[in-house]
Amino acid sequence: MIIEATLEKNADRFIADGQGRQAFIDWLLSDESNAEFEEHTISFKLIVTQTESLSTPKAVQIIRQLFADYHVKLTKPNSSISKHFDNSSVLSRLMNDCLELQVDSYKLKSKIALHGKIKAGHIWTFQQFTTMMQKFLNLTNSTASKQITDEAQYEDALNLCRSYLTCIFRILPIENITSTQDHEKAIFTRAIFANALGYVGRSLMDEMLLDNSITWERINLKGIPIEDKSDSFWLEANVTMKGELPSDIASL
Repeated sequence: MIIEATLEKNADRFIADGQGRQAFIDWLLSDESNAEFEEHTISFKLIVTQTESLSTPKAVQIIRQLFADYHVKLTKPNSSISKHFDNSSVLSRLMNDCLELQVDSYKLKSKIALHGKIKAGHIWTFQQFTTMMQKFLNLTNSTASKQITDEAQYEDALNLCRSYLTCIFRILPIENITSTQDHEKAIFTRAIFANALGYVGRSLMDEMLLDNSITWERINLKGIPIEDKSDSFWLEANVTMKGELPSDIASL
């Protein structure tokens, strides 16, 4: 069956897996000497999102899932990219919705390296952020789908995460992380610290169930040198160490 379809000029469109092909074709057709190629065809899949634009939540979810599905059997992207784009699991969807949280003057996702590469202003990678929240919620991908089974439970979990994250990001000195050098020097930007925050948040939440007078404000980082991983505080606690790591360990 052959179907002829017309895409309106002002309609949103997005090439999900171009890999440079679009640029090559544009270049090829820009030269009149290549007119012979105008009659050539290429195969493609057209996916209609049935949305007003490609920036709506539904369209964004479809595009992300498409990206994840395309690459499932290829050389996989890093874990941050894979988890950020994959909304097929409840946990991944929850983490992406958490990143839309507005904390004072910024959105959370502006402080997270969504593609796994830390740049100026980033605190954690998406993978590190997800791991922290898994410890906070005491969930894995498989248990999340079993414990969060409807929209009401999902909204409860999302609101819980938002209240916790609002507190955390207001007490972390994130405004001082303006370069990758600042990020490298600090301890609170490391995975070990993010994991600790997750465990602390979980422990505090358990206390709240027994005493409703307890709030997230109990988490207090004052006096802790979280901006300097070389401080003696961390060395004496065996969180960090001085000197170079042995070459066989450093290469791991």
